[in-house]
Amino acid sequence: MIRFVYLAGLLVLLGACAEEPPPPRTAKVVVAEVVQGPYQPKSRYVGRLQAQEDVAIQARVTGYVQSREFHEGDRVEAGAVLYTIDASEYAAKLARARNGRRPPPIRPTPSATTSAPSNCWPKARSPRRRWTT
Repeated sequence: MIRFVYLAGLLVLLGACAEEPPPPRTAKVVVAEVVQGPYQPKSRYVGRLQAQEDVAIQARVTGYVQSREFHEGDRVEAGAVLYTIDASEYAAKLARARNGRRPPPIRPTPSATTSAPSNCWPKARSPRRRWTT
């Protein structure tokens, strides 16, 4: 009986070894046509930019800005117009100067008391002494 078991085991082993191994898998490859054209390499860097020259813009006159005559990042020449300011205030001053009139003075509103205005107090003395006007 032991011979029979050995013989059966040997037949099983020989049967398993007799099979050929499966063929190796082939890899799928994507193929594209080669096209000749201009090449522009692109690179990305982390960093900080700083201008060669720094410019500070200061107003020479007061007024309301009507328009901005440049785009941010544009190059501008020295003496170029950058902003347009509302001219109505200056036109009114010119008209008054041509007429020889001064603008009306700003007068304080009368107070309920008859005391002197607060700007009449002497600076070096106590507030109890008043200047008479």
